[in-house]
Amino acid sequence: MPLEAQTRLFSGYMGVWANSIAKMSGTESREPELAPERGDKRFLDPEWGKNAFFDFLKQAYLLTAGWADKLEFSGYGTTPLGVAGQVIPWNFPLLMLAWKVAPALACGNTVVLKPAETTPLTALLFAEICQQAELPPGVVNIVTGAGATGAALVAHPGIDKVAFTGSTEVGKAIARSVAGTD
Repeated sequence: MPLEAQTRLFSGYMGVWANSIAKMSGTESREPELAPERGDKRFLDPEWGKNAFFDFLKQAYLLTAGWADKLEFSGYGTTPLGVAGQVIPWNFPLLMLAWKVAPALACGNTVVLKPAETTPLTALLFAEICQQAELPPGVVNIVTGAGATGAALVAHPGIDKVAFTGSTEVGKAIARSVAGTD
């Protein structure tokens, strides 16, 4: 399916689910409670959450898709890497998901995403949207659990690329576990 058609289909489903997933993301990470303390009122505005998160996801997909055929110049080649194992933190669960999933899919890879154990619901709701948008089974996969689940994911021999956002301590452990692998 052409990129524009994929984006239109996916955006349509994201639009239908916008309020639910924006509320879930904010409630789950408790960002609406924390944001006013930082002077950030955007998370209290349901229209901002509805539009900004999904516009960002759509733009992240389109932006990275635009680079998909230019990766050879940067040394990556034009062949997808395969399976991207991705681990994201508790804060801004939908935003973190977008930053990881969109580039991987746009470049032709599949994804196994492990959200933080404290904020899995946003990712599970996103998986439901992917099913309704008729993404082929196995393109986006969500696994939940604690740190041991993330460690098993990044160490799995079927993972071709690891993407991680989180603590320095865990990042160092992941770097050690994948050192010397292709």
